[in-house]
Amino acid sequence: GLSMELCVQYLVDGYMKEEFLSEECGVYMMMYDMALNQCIQQFIGMDTNVVQRWKKNEAFTMLKGIRSFGAVLYRHRFIIVLGGIINHNLVNEIYFLDLQSDQGWQLSPVVIPQRGMCSALLIDDTIHIFPYYAFT
Repeated sequence: GLSMELCVQYLVDGYMKEEFLSEECGVYMMMYDMALNQCIQQFIGMDTNVVQRWKKNEAFTMLKGIRSFGAVLYRHRFIIVLGGIINHNLVNEIYFLDLQSDQGWQLSPVVIPQRGMCSALLIDDTIHIFPYYAFT
């Protein structure tokens, strides 16, 4: 596998490099946004020699069998899933996941007005639901 240092270098080269043509010599030069470089290296732990490791949280596992639902991220904390299809049945339930707790997916006491497939859009604190129909 690749070392963390090499992965960081690929990240820096691929995403933070700005190339420009030098007017003086007509060759490509590379300039790095050092603030962004430092931010990404801090994020992945390179400045402290600490490597961040992802750990699976079973409570966050997506609801089994649900599809064609609307979903929004509310206040960078809650994932809200609206309607959709579960086991070939149209549903109007709302489920939510609090990313700051280990309670897992919870069923809301509130439902959407119409059973079925939908898309969702969050504007300010209002969720707009757009039903759609398709052959499944």
